Order: sequence, then C-alpha cells, then structure tokens
Amino acid sequence: MDELDLLARALPDAAPPSAEVVARARARVAEAGTRTPRRRPRRLWAWSVGAALATATVVLLIFSLVSVLTPAPVLVKPARPNQELLDLADRIEKLPQESGAYWHRSRTDGFWGAVEGGYNVWMTMRWESWAARDGASPRVTHAWKPAARPDTPADEAAWRAAGSPKQVRAICPKDNRNDDCEPVRVADAPYDCERTSAKERNGALIDATLKPLALADLPAIPADPAGLREWMLEAHRSWDGRGFGEPFEEFLPMAANLLGLPISPAQRAAVLRLLAELPDTRVHRTVTDPLGRSGLEVTFTTKLSYAYRADLGKEAPLYSRTVLDPGTGEELAAITYADQAGTGQMLRYFAYDPESGWTDEPPRGC
Repeated sequence: MDELDLLARALPDAAPPSAEVVARARARVAEAGTRTPRRRPRRLWAWSVGAALATATVVLLIFSLVSVLTPAPVLVKPARPNQELLDLADRIEKLPQESGAYWHRSRTDGFWGAVEGGYNVWMTMRWESWAARDGASPRVTHAWKPAARPDTPADEAAWRAAGSPKQVRAICPKDNRNDDCEPVRVADAPYDCERTSAKERNGALIDATLKPLALADLPAIPADPAGLREWMLEAHRSWDGRGFGEPFEEFLPMAANLLGLPISPAQRAAVLRLLAELPDTRVHRTVTDPLGRSGLEVTFTTKLSYAYRADLGKEAPLYSRTVLDPGTGEELAAITYADQAGTGQMLRYFAYDPESGWTDEPPRGC
C-alpha cells in the first residue's frame, strides 16, 4: 500500500482523483526515491529554549513587581515584662505638679473576720491627716473608732438570731488577746473622731516606712531609676544599722511606698520604672477598688505576711496587692486576699478617699 492509498483511506468522502492525476503523482514519487531528501532545519529546540527564557524573564519580572508591591514584614519588638507599668510611667512623667498649702490624706481601712457568735463581719476604720507644706504647722490627725457590720445576708441573719448585739468581738487565739480582739460597736460607719497634733523634725513627718520623711525631704528623691536605687540603698543602710537585717533586694520593693506620697510626676515615673524591673513585680489586671474606682492591680514582692484566721483556726498567709491610679500612678488602695490568685475572699484593705491630695483648706475640726 503506498501513500496515495493511505490518503484515499484517510479521506473516504473525497472524490477519487482521475487516472491522469494518479499517473503523474506516481512518477513524482518514483523520482523522489532516487534523490537524497532535503531536510528543513528544525527550530523546535531553539524555540523551546527561547520560550523558556522568555517565561523565566516574565516570572522574574512578576516576582520583582510583587516584591516591590508587598511591604516587608514588620519585626514586632516583644513587650518588656510589666510593660503596663512602663507605659504608665511614660504617660504620667510630664503631668503638671500639683500644689496646695496642705497635703491632706483621708483613708478608710477594712478588716474581714469571724466573730464570737459564729458569723463574719467587716470592721472599718477611718483617719485623715494634714501636713503643712511650709513645715511651720504641726501635723494634724483625725481618727475614728472602728465600726462593724455583718458581711452577708446570712451573717446578718445570724447576728439577728443572736439578739442583734450592739458589740461584736473578733475570735483570737487564747494566748494572743490584743487590741484586735477588743469589742467593736455594730454601726454603719466609724464614729467618735479624735483629733491629735504633733510637730516633728523639719516639719510634719508624713512617712517613716523607708526613713523619716517630711514634705521638705521629698524634692531630694531622685527622678531616675538608677538614682532612686541609690537613694533606696541609703534608706536600707539606715534600717540595717538598727538591726533590721533584711537583704537589700528584699527591701527594694518597698519603693512602692513612695507612690502614696506627694512626690512629683517625674519622681513617680522613676518609681514605676524601678519597680517594673524587679523580678517579683507582676501586673495582674484592672480591678475595682473597695471605693468603686478602676485601677491597675500589681504585686511588688512575693514575700508573704501571716495572720490568725479564725475561720480556719490557724495562722494563714496573706496575699497583698496594690491598686494604682491609671491616670496618675498614685496608690489608690492596697488589698489583701486569702488566695494567691486574688479571686477569693478579700481579708483586708485600705483605700485613700477621693478627697485626698493637695489643698489650701486648713485642717478642720472633728
């Protein structure tokens, strides 16, 4: 079978060629068989390489455009430990310095506990003080006697079932009867204010937990963390010289006590930055303090204090936290919990009342 027969089979519907056309075609095929065929140069390989290069060029161009159009990934700097305290320090550092003729502090203290009779109460106390800026006047203090109220509706029912006594007494160990175990009047609020006044060195003494401090001493407190650390080291030496015996690193978190004093915003920012770098400092959460204000709850030390828990019948640890004003960095309150998580029973607190601060009004009477 030759090529023409194959062609005819491939095209079965075509009209058959004439005998003359077939004869001429056979003659050409016979003649072609006696010559070396000429081959046209193949361009397939060259086209394939060229196409591949062209494709690679396009890919590279697209990749380049994408690289230009796509922003480089931003390296996020990890937050430092206790970043909330550092941010707070940055916010308050440039606040204006407050002024006034007197530094006035008003504070409410609360204590939860079991009392004789088998129920629980909250005992509250209140005091306030005035210290003159010029140091010429004595420090004036007002103190109110504590009042007690049943804690919960069930406790109130138990109190009523006991005959609604006008006084209650906290349960204390038999070998430790002290002022905490004295009878307390059942009342809605502390009562019977008592006024005292005292004149100390260099004006009115306003704090002695670090070292004796009057208002005139506060401007010398450094406004940078390194300088403040040296100031704290000097304060520690004064305690250590009196047999205090606590290592400096354990004493250093007490710098937090400065946050309750009328230092400048820059000094307060330095205190926060120093505390933020201490290994035991922890920022916990935003809470509502006992007086209903929102604040940042922080702990500055893992050291625990212990107190007798009548509800447990034994000594138990107290877990204390400080609540800071998110607008000024000042201490709003200190709260003691029964558990480390700070979600259980609140055992104690003290909270500075909103009227605390600088004032030009002189001390009033009780």
